[in-house]
This record gives sequence, C-alpha cells and structure tokens, in this order.
Amino acid sequence: MLAKRAVLLGVPQQAIWLTEKVSNTADEAMAARKLLRVKKGDRKNIILVTSAYHMRRAQLLFEKVGFTVAPYRVDYQADDKSPMTLLSYLPNGESLEKSEMALREVIGWVFYWGRSFLKLD
Repeated sequence: MLAKRAVLLGVPQQAIWLTEKVSNTADEAMAARKLLRVKKGDRKNIILVTSAYHMRRAQLLFEKVGFTVAPYRVDYQADDKSPMTLLSYLPNGESLEKSEMALREVIGWVFYWGRSFLKLD
C-alpha cells in the first residue's frame, strides 16, 4: 500500500524495495538484512523510521542483525492539548489502551534484549 502511494507521489518504482511479508519486528529486521544483503560481520548504515514509542525495540533488533541505525522517530503519542483536571487522574479506556501499548513495548524490549535468538546466518 505504501509502495503504491510512493509511486503516486513520484518515487520511481525501481527505487522501491520491499521485504517479504513478516509478522513482527524481529522478522522485519531479518527480512531487511536479507533484502539489503548484509553478511555476517558486516555493518550497513540505515535510517530506521518507526513510531517513537517503538523505536527502542526496533533499533535493538535492527542493530542486532548488522545495521548501524540512525533513528527517525515518527507518530509521537503525546497529547498536550487537553487541560489537566481532576478527571485526568481517573482511569478511562484510552488511558488503559496507552498503558497496554507501553507495557507491550517494554516487555518486547526486555524479551529481545534478554535473548539472543536471532540467527545471523
């Protein structure tokens, strides 16, 4: 979908490289490594674009498979438009969703940081 949009915006089709379909960030890192032909022991410089909240885990995984990452964070999840009131301190569905998203990132980062399961060959 994004490749089609890039073409509509004027990016030449031959300049767009797509990885195989993946199901998680670790698989994405390995697919990018394969696509860019990064061999064991090599380092390849990339600009990694992902959500700000997801960058720490993504950067860890991409560096682990042989990339030197220049992070470019997007999609910040901050909302400074709402005034703080007494109701701001009460639980609500949106806060629960944001807490779950943050907790999932922390758990994912700890999991990948704590394990060396990515095969580099």
